[in-house]
Amino acid sequence: MRFDRLSRLITYLLVATSLGILILSGELGAAFTLIFGPLFLISIPVSKRGLARGVALWNTILVLGLIAAGAFGALTGDWLRYAIYFASLMVTAKLFQQRNSGDFFQLYVLSFLQLVAGAVINPSLSFAVAFLAYVVLLTWALLFLQLRRNLESIAAADPLTAAQPERGAEALMASPRLSRLVTPRFLGVTSALALGLFTVSILVFLLFPRLGLGFFGSHRQSGQSVSGFDEQVELGGFGNIKSDETIVMRIESDTSVQSLLPLRLRGIAFDRYDGNTWSKAIPKQDAPRELVRIAEGNFFQVRREPRTLPEGALRFDLRVYMEPLRTGVKTIFGEHRVAAVRDLADETYTDYRRRTKYRRDANDDILYESTSSSPARYIVRSIRYRRDATSLRAAGTVDRDEHGRYLQLPGNLDPRIRALAVEITKDEATSFDKAGAIERYLLANYVYSLEGGHDDLDPLADFLFGIRKGHCEYFSTAFVILARSVGIPARSVGGFYGGVYNNVGDYVAMRQADAHSWAEALFPGEGWEVYDPTPPSGSLVEDEGGFFAAIGSYIDSMQLAWYKWVIRYDLDGQIEFFKSIGRALGGSPDMLPNRRTMRAYWKQFKEALPLIVSSAAVVVLIAIIVVRRWRRRPPVLTWSGPASASKADLRAARRLYARLEKAARGRGVALEGAVTPGRLVTHLRGLSPYAAEQADVVVTLYERVIFGGSALAPEDRRQAEGALLRLKKTPMPAIERSTAI
Repeated sequence: MRFDRLSRLITYLLVATSLGILILSGELGAAFTLIFGPLFLISIPVSKRGLARGVALWNTILVLGLIAAGAFGALTGDWLRYAIYFASLMVTAKLFQQRNSGDFFQLYVLSFLQLVAGAVINPSLSFAVAFLAYVVLLTWALLFLQLRRNLESIAAADPLTAAQPERGAEALMASPRLSRLVTPRFLGVTSALALGLFTVSILVFLLFPRLGLGFFGSHRQSGQSVSGFDEQVELGGFGNIKSDETIVMRIESDTSVQSLLPLRLRGIAFDRYDGNTWSKAIPKQDAPRELVRIAEGNFFQVRREPRTLPEGALRFDLRVYMEPLRTGVKTIFGEHRVAAVRDLADETYTDYRRRTKYRRDANDDILYESTSSSPARYIVRSIRYRRDATSLRAAGTVDRDEHGRYLQLPGNLDPRIRALAVEITKDEATSFDKAGAIERYLLANYVYSLEGGHDDLDPLADFLFGIRKGHCEYFSTAFVILARSVGIPARSVGGFYGGVYNNVGDYVAMRQADAHSWAEALFPGEGWEVYDPTPPSGSLVEDEGGFFAAIGSYIDSMQLAWYKWVIRYDLDGQIEFFKSIGRALGGSPDMLPNRRTMRAYWKQFKEALPLIVSSAAVVVLIAIIVVRRWRRRPPVLTWSGPASASKADLRAARRLYARLEKAARGRGVALEGAVTPGRLVTHLRGLSPYAAEQADVVVTLYERVIFGGSALAPEDRRQAEGALLRLKKTPMPAIERSTAI
């Protein structure tokens, strides 16, 4: 493949990679793809034609684009989004104006800016794959760029092409000799070099102290939209996501996480129902209280753990890695009896002002507040045990002043619902038995379905007495309203139930399809108990098996590893990494400095950072100056091979070549500046093929002795002498005399 064509192909692949990272993020909307995708494709056939010369047109477009990006950024406050739009517009402009090496260089710089922006808005495994490809492509592109610059310099220095250096450079790029230089082996070696440098950069990443991203770090991903976790939820929302296999969180545990399945992760509870919508009606005086940090493991205490756990109880910690979610309430997901919670990072070396804050509201929801732009990651400690029926039957009476909101019923409640509740529980004496009877009734008499179609005015009555089928929200709502109708405090709860075990990464993936709604009933003195009246066919969503599911497990485990070791690899993670190395080597992890000392070191490092950066800049500047001066030195040609040619042979070869130049001048060829032997022969061939043939005899001998180190044989000298004599006698066209090379 021709050099120029291969160079442009690599350039387009490089830009496509950085552009693809932005498109795959999903953060820039469909408009970004619809604008820049077609422009990228159109630029391929027309980049070297008419539009490539429309500098004024593209400058006008860029000025208007800058004004529009600034205006939209000021109006929306989303500066990063519109900075990406403008950078992509500049990339597009350069794609249509690939004229010389300067344009290619600017294109590479702009594509690198796109890559940096993509690292912020697309911190997924797709970025990792694209980044690896980008490293290799950029290495190729820079090598081709240097070759292109050298060819342009040669064309500019040649008097024959100085008037149109671009045409001259294109002619040089079409040389078969240049095409033979860029072989698959050449690309393979440069790829290996690029991957080696990439490996070294990984070590730098692991060892260099973690710093913030500043402006870019403030970007928050829009995330997935998940129904059921807002201040208000309309009855029927969960049915829309039961078929969505998108992963919303991944969960690890020191306990066998597979043995904990199915997981029931409680998220948010609702206490008020108006006939169509669930909401939180917590009194103002019951504002969420901030949790207190306890000594053990830097956890925040949610509730006091019993001194002795009930028989058969299990106490376990879950490490939860959330995906970006769009929810109205920032809630922690944990099992029913959550005892403590903390951020997954140890926070030993984190500024206390930036630590995650946790609160618990009157509905026992655990809320969090964080300055980090990344998705939540935390450890939640729970206690799981079975209900003690004897204790629950002996529970105290309900205090309506304290728990009255959990007995609230809609003002327009269908009277048949209260009558049904009385009928179901007429043979039961205690609240515990009544709640069990309601749960059994719903499980036995109603069908799970995602079809919907319930009456908009009174969907619950239509579910109970009409179509008699629905999804989990209808079952949980029916249980709560029936229980309240017979005096049992109850509330509706939204969360996730189920999970898919990934045997590759040893963790559980929770999907949107696992979103679920159930109920909790209150037994004074004993607390809240879980009731799930939804048939098992609707509660648990089975995992998709087969070959593609197995491949998906490998890919998803890589996604979790990427998130843990790259996206969320902060100072605390770095310290833990060093501790793990110490443990592996048989040392003590406590050999690292304590928190106070480490924070003092970190403060000194941040104070000295400007000096470090400025010193590094000075060193780089000096290195650039030294390199530039070194490159300007006149070349010194030496032969490092076998010493076959003597000094006398070298002197004789130089004299023969000097006589060739003299003969060329005598034939009317003006030699201006430094002219290579090859260019001299090429020019003579355009004037007289016979003269060029004689000159080629002398040039071949000259190159073999000077650059090849071969000895100058007497026969070779006689042939060169004869060729010079014939050249002097060769007639030259009069019109070409005095032509300069």
